[in-house]
Amino acid sequence: MQDVSTTEWNTDNSMQLSSAIASAALVLGMAVTVGYARGDAGAGATMQTAQSRVEAREAQRRVALLEHQKRKEDFVRRCTTSQPMTAAQLAECRAAYRKL
Repeated sequence: MQDVSTTEWNTDNSMQLSSAIASAALVLGMAVTVGYARGDAGAGATMQTAQSRVEAREAQRRVALLEHQKRKEDFVRRCTTSQPMTAAQLAECRAAYRKL
């Protein structure tokens, strides 16, 4: 009789254990699914932020390029002449060159 009750106890215990494992797997599966769902939204926001940083950097580069072009035109205007330059004109030319 003792053997029969031990066998019944082991069967009940193993069924409870498998139910507990199945429940834990279900909870973990749901947690992973929710994590991926939230992660996708976060990744999109991160990509948008990275894209906006690239666009801002490109805008800064364009502004810097325009400023350089203006300084270059100023240098050409001040320093190209067919006549001999006066001391004041030479000083202006040197100042424009230093700004390049």
